[in-house]
Amino acid sequence: TLELFNYAKSRGLHIFFITGRYENGRDVAETNLSRAGYTGYEGLEMRPVTNSEIAALFKPSVRKKIEDKGFHIILNIGDQLSDLTGGYSEKTFKIPNPFYFTE
Repeated sequence: TLELFNYAKSRGLHIFFITGRYENGRDVAETNLSRAGYTGYEGLEMRPVTNSEIAALFKPSVRKKIEDKGFHIILNIGDQLSDLTGGYSEKTFKIPNPFYFTE
């Protein structure tokens, strides 16, 4: 995924990460992304501490907000089905995750 990330950046695309992790973990999330080589992304969208929506509802609402800012989401990649549901992207791609499954 890092290779795809860097390729997209080199083509001038804006990249957003959307996670179900809570906002109070932002420092850890940003550190982990940086250590893994993910720098220069447009945004890291995290769940507000007061939000208890399931990911399948939370994530599409965030994608809608990104589109409302004038961005057009052409590709949505995730390792859980809840990452991909709810629209607001032209294409979706599920990557395998043998370690956990969420609904």
